[in-house]
Amino acid sequence: AFTLIEVLLVLLLLALLLGVLASTSISSSPRSQLESSADSLAGSMRMAMAEAALQGRRIRLSWDPETAALLLEIESQPLSAPGSFSPLPSRRWASDILPSAVSVSAMDLLDESAINILDLSDNAIVAATAGSLSGGEESFATILFYPDGRCDSAEISLRHRDLPTRTALITIDEMTGTIEIRYSSTPEAE
Repeated sequence: AFTLIEVLLVLLLLALLLGVLASTSISSSPRSQLESSADSLAGSMRMAMAEAALQGRRIRLSWDPETAALLLEIESQPLSAPGSFSPLPSRRWASDILPSAVSVSAMDLLDESAINILDLSDNAIVAATAGSLSGGEESFATILFYPDGRCDSAEISLRHRDLPTRTALITIDEMTGTIEIRYSSTPEAE
């Protein structure tokens, strides 16, 4: 026979075990992965904005569809070689921004003011606007963060491979640097 204390102890251990299992399954759900990825990317964008101001150089955020990774690069020599970017030196906040199940479905510039007026070469204008103002699918514009605290006005769309009907939309305002995260679902979702 079991004493009352032994039975209560077993029930307590079972409750703890169920709580741990429930929280693990909730945090690994596609919806929570998408939401935490959007938060992580928004945080990395805030850090890139601060780093650009701290370093006094432009930082750009781009999507590499071949490696399915976000790239953060810094302008190496803004005076002697403007427009020449190299990988941002190792920063904890700049690496592994998105898990493998979450990808960028679009990066769009929201208006033409994103073109840098200091660099009016044909290549710079083409690079700044290529596929970015059309608002179509599969457009991956480059987003710039400037040393004076400004940034390109842009919207990034994230999707989870197991939740194709839900999208995280991260919008950044060029004047205020405000980053907003919204979620949208297609009608047949959930």
